[in-house]
Amino acid sequence: MRMGILMICLVFPAFRTVSVLAGTVRPDSLSSAHRRMVPPPDTVFLVPDSLRKQKADLFFQKLEEKAARLYWAKVIHNIVVIPSNRKPLRDTLQTEQGILAYQEYEGRIVRNIQFKKLEIFGPTVTDTSAVPQNWIERGINRMHFYTSDRVLMNHMLIQPGAEVKADVIADNERLLREIPSVEDARIYLRPVGTDSVDVFVVTKDVLAKAFSLELSDAQKGKLRVWDQNFLGTGYELDHILRWDPDHAPVVGYEGLLRVKNIMGSFTDARLNYVTGYRENLWNLNISRDFYTSGVRYAGGMEWTQGSILQTAWIHDSLVWPVPIGRKTYSMWAGRAFPVQTQNWFTRNRNNIVLAGSLSRDAFYERPDEVAPNVLYPYQNKTLLMGSLSFSAQDFYRTNLVYSFGRTEDIPFGSLLNILGGVEWNEYYTRLYSGFSFSKGYYVGRLAYVYTKLELGGFLHQGQLEQGIFRYDINAFTNLIVFNRFYFRHFFKLNYTLGINRFDDEFLYIREPEGLTGFDNRLVRGKKRLMLKGESVLFTPWYVLGFRPAFYGFLDAGWIGDEAQFVLYDPFYAGTGFGIRIRNERLVFDTFQAGMIFYPEKLPGMNSAMFVFGTMARLRFPNFFVRKPDIISFQ
Repeated sequence: MRMGILMICLVFPAFRTVSVLAGTVRPDSLSSAHRRMVPPPDTVFLVPDSLRKQKADLFFQKLEEKAARLYWAKVIHNIVVIPSNRKPLRDTLQTEQGILAYQEYEGRIVRNIQFKKLEIFGPTVTDTSAVPQNWIERGINRMHFYTSDRVLMNHMLIQPGAEVKADVIADNERLLREIPSVEDARIYLRPVGTDSVDVFVVTKDVLAKAFSLELSDAQKGKLRVWDQNFLGTGYELDHILRWDPDHAPVVGYEGLLRVKNIMGSFTDARLNYVTGYRENLWNLNISRDFYTSGVRYAGGMEWTQGSILQTAWIHDSLVWPVPIGRKTYSMWAGRAFPVQTQNWFTRNRNNIVLAGSLSRDAFYERPDEVAPNVLYPYQNKTLLMGSLSFSAQDFYRTNLVYSFGRTEDIPFGSLLNILGGVEWNEYYTRLYSGFSFSKGYYVGRLAYVYTKLELGGFLHQGQLEQGIFRYDINAFTNLIVFNRFYFRHFFKLNYTLGINRFDDEFLYIREPEGLTGFDNRLVRGKKRLMLKGESVLFTPWYVLGFRPAFYGFLDAGWIGDEAQFVLYDPFYAGTGFGIRIRNERLVFDTFQAGMIFYPEKLPGMNSAMFVFGTMARLRFPNFFVRKPDIISFQ
């Protein structure tokens, strides 16, 4: 027997590289072995375990014997312990370029497209023959509303009769994984004769319904209930109730409706409504992004009207609540022009993109202290922006980076973006210019690295104001395996310099850009250097689908004024460790608990503290062109 649902059994010869089975499907089964891929740049190191595995087998055998003596112990045992004869879960993917599985079928004709929707518990996209192990899993599978065929078909880029294009099918698989109600997806091709293929689309849903409850005290709290796949339609509903007897009305409400990919156009719509104590706000957003390198047109619009309470710096003090009443709108459009290159990795996936945007902010309620160089976010203004961009992008497929097992798509390529525009605000008119360059790539067989350089600002009366220089590095190592445990190391560097910023504009070392766990605005400046390192150990244990991972981190930062070299600025540091738990079959955020230590006490913080909460899923920055906008200072 094995403790923890879906224990991973990786028993290989010493220091042997993991091979991932992916590609075509035999006619008789979607769960059969698939052809091997060309070795990718991600190396997985395996350290053998033999004696430890024998000890574990003996432990689970004794556990089963003890559980059999008592009825309730046997029931619990059957839920959280799975039979040793169950096939091991293949939850580790070798990093590979997404198009490799389909290149050999390039030019063939698609004959049929078939969908196979997997149960939430039991099968996986790499082993569709697995079955749920207990009555809880079987009951949830029966009650779930699975994503409808209409939703899946609307996300298909290929149709019967079309030619197979490897990059289009790889993009299609990625888009299926981006559906909020889908945990994972695979597209398999089965050759028919010498000139055709049948397409098998395998998807696995998440349990899309969830709720959370937060209590500030016995009389104040917040209840949230959401559904990311209402009745299988793909519609997202989110409801939040807040109550506080000290305010009138006592109960406040926030509702959200999101409809993705309307009628297969890949146009998304979101409607948001907020009402409560001194708040009444409507927001509507309609957008169509450059979701693949083959998209030629993108754009969107957003409208907001109403009042809401916010926090603002006024007279060098943090003030709440500040009522803000506004009427705002924005719109943008972009056109991509394909560019042919000889680069094997991104050929036919390069674009020159022209884009433009127009936005207007009009406030009817705001702080009285608004002035030309104070409280810029609340100034009445109109901004016209344009951009010229070059984008080259493709994707690798892997997992166990930000996820706990589901497939992740890592973008690689580059994006050069040149910005220009003009702002008409209530005090004066000024020009804006800026540029950014980002690149994602693998460094040999060691790590994935993402870098981004940004520089921009307004030109007013011959001087640069509200300028920013920013440089980022985000990196993670390839997966290292010791026995049945998986390691990754993460590194982040951020250097941000404000150039002639307004007096009330500051950088901070609070989360998420700064020290982990630090949430205070008392430490601030115009210049910041942050170094963050983290190591994550993914365990092989699954208990009711929940998988734990242990982490440890070390953060260091310098923050101060523009005048002196950054390393002469005040130094701050933090370190800590903890555990994260996630069930990829559920829509809940990752649960996190840990200890944080600050070598020198920070203002408003203890030198050591325990933290418990949730952490949203992180996303990889990609190289698609988006709405032209000024570079944010944060």
